[in-house]
Amino acid sequence: MSDLKSVKIIYWSGKEEDWSMWSTKFKMRGIARGYGDILTGDKQEKTKDEIDSITDNDQKKKELEIKKSAREGYMDLVMSMQDLKSFNIVKEHENKLYSAWSALQDEYEPTTPEALIEEIEAYNESKLNDVKVNVGEWLTDLELKRQRLNSMGYVINDQMFMTHVLSNLPKEYVVMTSDLYSLLIEKKLTIKDLKIKLKRVFKALKKANNWNDEETALYSREAGKEELKFKKRFKGMCNFCGKQGHKAVDCWEKEENKDKRPRNWKGRNNGPMRKLTCFLCGEQGHKVFNCPKNPHTANCM
Repeated sequence: MSDLKSVKIIYWSGKEEDWSMWSTKFKMRGIARGYGDILTGDKQEKTKDEIDSITDNDQKKKELEIKKSAREGYMDLVMSMQDLKSFNIVKEHENKLYSAWSALQDEYEPTTPEALIEEIEAYNESKLNDVKVNVGEWLTDLELKRQRLNSMGYVINDQMFMTHVLSNLPKEYVVMTSDLYSLLIEKKLTIKDLKIKLKRVFKALKKANNWNDEETALYSREAGKEELKFKKRFKGMCNFCGKQGHKAVDCWEKEENKDKRPRNWKGRNNGPMRKLTCFLCGEQGHKVFNCPKNPHTANCM
């Protein structure tokens, strides 16, 4: 255990795309150093006054150990921060490990309805568009998206996951994976077998076309850049349904976008915004939050 406790600081870049890997590593470090249960909230750190009021010596000793571990965890968290934004988030919760960690999660791993919609869209839009992109890296990224959605209560089972994979492969894969469709329909296909088969196909394509490692790595990096662009999309308010995170042209409420809707999607069932009446100006087509006559409106329609 002493060797585990001496693990060096795991630095956080402050980049959204690095959060999943860094947060997992930091939680593992927390387990090794004794503050993992505090990060998850399974153990609560008591205040000094609360500890002083405990009469049982053994219980007081345990609480002091938890407080010591929490302090070490907070120090590790502060030292990990490499960007000003994340540092300030942690600093706002000085010497409060659980609160600081929760604040980081709210920033980089939100669980709001808007965040769920964004994650669903990112999953549905994930495709292996270029045959030169390493299929193994794409599958890993897709699996991370699936895990993220599952943690938010939007469950994607194995059958749904494999269906998405086989439906979003380049045409070069189709002929070489036709047998997988039959196995999927018969529910005889496992994710492990699917990954093995697809990796073999990629290896065969790479050899047949004389692609070198540098070339495939370049295409994988370019695919990653496109994914990042998707994540940094519109953050404003939809002028059709009134929800945040997408533009009216992409709104799922519109009938022309019905093919983009996820399986579990449920609409508003109360029509578009153009049927609404703003109670500030009395005109139709918008709500008070984006009314051009509202002095607090940031952006006029």
